Amino acid sequence: ASDTADIADTETPVTLTLTADSATVAEGQKAKFTLTLDRELEDDLEVVLSDGATVTIAAGETSVSIERDSRADDVYVQNGESVSLGIASAQVAGKTFEDLNFSTDKASIGITDDGDATLFTITAQDTDESSATVSFIIEAKNPAQGDATITVMVGGTEHKVTLEDGESTVTLEVANPNTEDVYEDASTLTAVITKVEGGNYEAVNFAEASASATISDTETPVTLTLTADSATVAEGQKAKFTLT
Repeated sequence: ASDTADIADTETPVTLTLTADSATVAEGQKAKFTLTLDRELEDDLEVVLSDGATVTIAAGETSVSIERDSRADDVYVQNGESVSLGIASAQVAGKTFEDLNFSTDKASIGITDDGDATLFTITAQDTDESSATVSFIIEAKNPAQGDATITVMVGGTEHKVTLEDGESTVTLEVANPNTEDVYEDASTLTAVITKVEGGNYEAVNFAEASASATISDTETPVTLTLTADSATVAEGQKAKFTLT
């Protein structure tokens, strides 16, 4: 006599999760995720991710690390961007899981600005007393995204100038304080950047943004003459001269 016993499967759940290694990552850095199994398998597990890439958790392993680009590092403020990744499907070749569990919800890592500073410099244009104005050229290493307002202190007086969207240079012209005269009085006029606002910059650096313009003398001749008011004078009268 013989008999056959049916051996039924027990339900052994396998859980696969994808998690973000951090809440945020600085731009220019890699966004890192971890794909994790709650138990070791005897076979390689192939996982298709939401971006179409395939990764493998090798037999006997329970996790694998995944890296994705965040965004290129730059000098501008960018808010609200993130890197998201999820599980689309998973399988062991030639086998069927009794109970494979995973969520298709995506894990996300926010991308943060890293505070790269844009350098601002100022240069002076030398001039002389005949010019009505003195010019200073302000230059940003990176063009503005949206208008930027630059505050400049010139000879104790505050001036504001606008660096327009997409531009990296602007000229500030101020009244020449050393007008033409007859004296030797060449001078200098110093401009210092004290504030930069706008331009969508992550950070700005104008710590050494100072320049001095030389205002040279112009040659203005002065002639002094002494003349006699008459060729002769009668005795007893005053001899008169004019100094001009």
